[in-house]
Amino acid sequence: MGLFDKIKKFINEYCVTVLLEFAPRKVRRGGEIVVQVTVKANEDVVIKKIFLSLKATEETKKNVNLYEKDIELETNIELKKDETKTYNTSLQIPSDAIQSWQGKHSAMNWYLLAKTETPGVSPDSGWEKFDVV
Repeated sequence: MGLFDKIKKFINEYCVTVLLEFAPRKVRRGGEIVVQVTVKANEDVVIKKIFLSLKATEETKKNVNLYEKDIELETNIELKKDETKTYNTSLQIPSDAIQSWQGKHSAMNWYLLAKTETPGVSPDSGWEKFDVV
C-alpha cells in the first residue's frame, strides 16, 4: 500500500467506514447480484448520499469505461458515533452486457463500489472486481 493509499484509508475511515459484500462473484449477463452495504459512523456525521457504482472498464494503456451506473440507496442521513446502517439490495446486470475477458495486453473487467458523499471527504469501500460471463 503506497503513501497516497494510506492517507486515503486514514481519511476515509476517520468519519465513516463503508463495507461492501456481494455474491456471486461470477454472474451471467442478465443475471442478478445480491448486495449488502454497511455504513458505520466513527463520529457523528451527516451523509448527503449513499450509493453503489457499477462499471465495466476496458483496460489497456488507456482505460475506458464502457458502462457506468450509479444506484442511490439513501439520501440525507444523520448517524451518531458507532451507529451502523445496513442496506440490502440486488443489481441486475444488463442482458447485453460485455463479458469479462483477459487478453495479453488488455482486459474487460466489471467493478462494484459502495460510496458515501459527506462534507469534506467521500469514504468508499474500494472497487471490487467480479466477472460477467
